[in-house]
Amino acid sequence: MSGICGVVRLGGAACAPDELAGMLQHLAPRGPDGSAVWAEGAAALGHALLATTPEALEEQLPLHHAPSGCVITGDIRIDNRDELLAALGLTDAGRMIGDGELVLRAYLRWSTACLAHLLGDFAFAIWDAPSQRLFCARDQVGMRQLIYHHAPGQIFAFATDADAVAGHPAIPRRINEARIGDFLEDLEACDLISTFYQGIYRLPPAHALIVEGDVLRIWRYWELPPPSPLRLADDRAYADAFLEVFTEAVRSRLRAPAGKLGSMLSGGMDSGSVVAVASRLLQQAGMPPLPTFSATGSAQGCTETRTIRAAQTMAHLAPRDIAIEDFSAHADQLTRLSQQSGEPFDGDMAMLRAVYLAAQQEGVSVMLDGVAGDTTLMADDIVAWRLRRGDIIGGWREATGARRFWGAEMPPAPTSINGARHVVVPAGLRALRRR
Repeated sequence: MSGICGVVRLGGAACAPDELAGMLQHLAPRGPDGSAVWAEGAAALGHALLATTPEALEEQLPLHHAPSGCVITGDIRIDNRDELLAALGLTDAGRMIGDGELVLRAYLRWSTACLAHLLGDFAFAIWDAPSQRLFCARDQVGMRQLIYHHAPGQIFAFATDADAVAGHPAIPRRINEARIGDFLEDLEACDLISTFYQGIYRLPPAHALIVEGDVLRIWRYWELPPPSPLRLADDRAYADAFLEVFTEAVRSRLRAPAGKLGSMLSGGMDSGSVVAVASRLLQQAGMPPLPTFSATGSAQGCTETRTIRAAQTMAHLAPRDIAIEDFSAHADQLTRLSQQSGEPFDGDMAMLRAVYLAAQQEGVSVMLDGVAGDTTLMADDIVAWRLRRGDIIGGWREATGARRFWGAEMPPAPTSINGARHVVVPAGLRALRRR
């Protein structure tokens, strides 16, 4: 993902020529394809580019729209481009229109209501010079990040990560001990707003903000509506309906520059399902085979490697193996990547980093994976799902099934206890341990 940053001086002062230098320095690893700055008066916007779409290779962000005086920077992939182009009367524009320009033109047409027309992954900021206001938004599920700091009467700053915001010399670096306690207890149990720095906050998913004068206004612009019950004839019809939605989700993520697309392929059903659909779509479009990257071991009886080998027999793939035994050769690079992480995660992720590193070394910049599937299908989650429905025997079977697949590293008793804890102990009560 690209990196973005910006500053609005709220006390009447103009931005300095090097206003964003420290912030862009922190964002440099996100911008291998170049960086740019726009600055005028009280506002400065910056962009560090990782080109993940063909249009991004051509579009220059920040983008200044001279007739309106508005400027946009963003980390954006819009999936309903054809629909937006038609609605904005740009279908026959006769030139390439990037996703940043699409969002800016949507804002010029519908103001902040443009968010109801955007489908995709995005975090963006628009400086509306005539109104002297900054408008920022983050996509509905929070795939792109936006961090900010607001000091009324002084400065509003934003960036893709907290370290970049803290990289501005006017913003103090003060550790947020409550957030550290939150992380140690349950990763994200406290909120989706705080960061590891005091006074530096995350804009939650599906939220937008406006800064006008000294006033900061934040609102939620979207909520998942309760769906109507889906009544189909049989299990096959449900599977077909899911596949239709899943296929479109995968298709929208194949819009990558030529030669830059790849995918992780593990032995699980998450990345395997993504690869199965992506490879079929690429083959139908007459595109080259999909490069896949898998971490494999030489140990006899390794379930993961055995299932990877089966997955690699799918049509229209160009499989690559990253041998687990060779990870030590990349130790220095993996250590450096861990040290560059802005915030701690729920593991060192060395294996995933090694796979991504191998893909990067082969020129891949758009990597499909199934990692997020674990957040809904991990063993203790499905155990909790069973227990909430009173299915104690089913919960135990799920836990013992995880033990059979993963081995001794996932004993059924702790897995069952974790699932029961999520069911029985309210989140608010668990949070008391941090007080």
